[in-house]
Amino acid sequence: MLVQEGVGSLAFGGTVFFYAGLILFFFLAQSFFAVHSPVFILGLSAFSGLMHLLELLLMTRLQDIAVPLDQIITESLLTAAFFPVIWGLIMLTRLRWVPEHHVQ
Repeated sequence: MLVQEGVGSLAFGGTVFFYAGLILFFFLAQSFFAVHSPVFILGLSAFSGLMHLLELLLMTRLQDIAVPLDQIITESLLTAAFFPVIWGLIMLTRLRWVPEHHVQ
């Protein structure tokens, strides 16, 4: 996994916080939902948008950087909307080129 930080004006740690939250959500949610279910991916996408919002609010407040709240909310909504689209494309690609193997 590539974690790119330090290229913008936010200090190191925001992306690590974001990915750690997504990984934690993934492991907690997989015990309740099937990983391939739409409910799981919609939950993951909503959580990614929330994590993006929390990350930017936290990091900008800690560094006294003025960022308009509507811009942060817009970016968070785009982040949440991005996940189901990419998931659908990956699933279509997987079904097309990866043979189905069932492990028993």
